[in-house]
Amino acid sequence: MSPVGQRGTRTRLESIEAYDLYLQTMVNFYADTPERNHAGLTLINQAIALEPNNATYLATAVMLLMQRGTLGWKLPAVEGLQALCRNYIERALSHGHGDATVAGICGNALIQYLKEYDRGFELVRKAVAFNPNNLDVVNFAGVANLHCGSLDDAVTYFLRAERLSPNGLGAHWNLTGLAHVKMVRGNYEEALVWARKSMAANAEYSPCLWMLVAANALLGRMEEAQRHLANLLAISPEVTVASIRAGQAAKFPDRIEPVLEGLLLSGMPEA
Repeated sequence: MSPVGQRGTRTRLESIEAYDLYLQTMVNFYADTPERNHAGLTLINQAIALEPNNATYLATAVMLLMQRGTLGWKLPAVEGLQALCRNYIERALSHGHGDATVAGICGNALIQYLKEYDRGFELVRKAVAFNPNNLDVVNFAGVANLHCGSLDDAVTYFLRAERLSPNGLGAHWNLTGLAHVKMVRGNYEEALVWARKSMAANAEYSPCLWMLVAANALLGRMEEAQRHLANLLAISPEVTVASIRAGQAAKFPDRIEPVLEGLLLSGMPEA
């Protein structure tokens, strides 16, 4: 997946300082660890302070807030985080009208973080209409369908993303998405195939580790499951089954429950 806005409609550059902060944010964007998330949010909020109406910066912050809210991390409580995310979404959509990447990010945040499934899904649908060849948008459409739509469509989008950029930054997102679909369908061996590919792209992506832990546990390979669990807990020491459940979309609860079942079976704390 490309840096936010790269394939969408560029917002006019106004502040070199703000743009530099945005570029520094993108260094942290793909790390998917609590520390790098915090660093990225700090930087992009500084950019937004300089350019409050820049849709690209606002959408980048939305993506990082969504990440913070969905991965089950135990971070210091920050009052009003969801309200801030909602504020950024509305401003990004207002100032980035027609930008496919902005619409896709905001739609995904509404689905995954704010649990506004219908509006979020419609925004992602519009993002695809704006730019069906945008790699980011193809990934967003896969995630939206994984949580709220057709699993067959999710697979179609994720495979298309892999064809568009098999070795690009963000490849772990669509590869983990494919593993997740296999988990939902009970194909744990196939889930491991995609999860291993995802791990090769990014070894610190928590949802990929969820798939590796859960699939191995459900196949009875406890030693392997617990090895991956140790890696996950090294990234996020206080993650629990309950914190992951709370952060995940729940329009169709059966789409996360097989993963949670495997995590619990592996020995991850429930709460």
